[in-house]
Amino acid sequence: MKRSCLVIVVLAILLTMQATPVVAKGLAVPNGQATKVLLVYNPVYLQTAPHILAAYESVLQEEGVPFERMDVFQLVAANVDNLVKTVPVMILPDGVLQHVPARFNEWIKQYLSRGGNVAISYDVGIKAEDGFYLDQSALADIVGINYITYKTMG
Repeated sequence: MKRSCLVIVVLAILLTMQATPVVAKGLAVPNGQATKVLLVYNPVYLQTAPHILAAYESVLQEEGVPFERMDVFQLVAANVDNLVKTVPVMILPDGVLQHVPARFNEWIKQYLSRGGNVAISYDVGIKAEDGFYLDQSALADIVGINYITYKTMG
């Protein structure tokens, strides 16, 4: 079920990108550069849950969607203007991105304002570096809701 939902999300994002037409062997952008979907992860979580990122990769490979992995710490150090030209879509997978760097929120806002698309899945940005749950998710202001209910459960 989760796999088919991911396929639907990826295809919906790809089909709604107005400036980037889908082509037979991948994606093309107006300037003709090769493009890809970016899977963002925190390397800490790959130690305990490498199968999660592997599942996302498997779906993208099966669907013929070109992709690349990127460590979230490398991502926030990257130039937004350069990256958005070849990476029109980012997937923030559940389970491997529960903690994000402090500047991640602002970086994503810049990426979105420059035309990038982001698929946020389930538990992204819900934990602090020490592993404790945050009071508010790191991306709550972007998503429009606080999807952490840890303190409200009793």
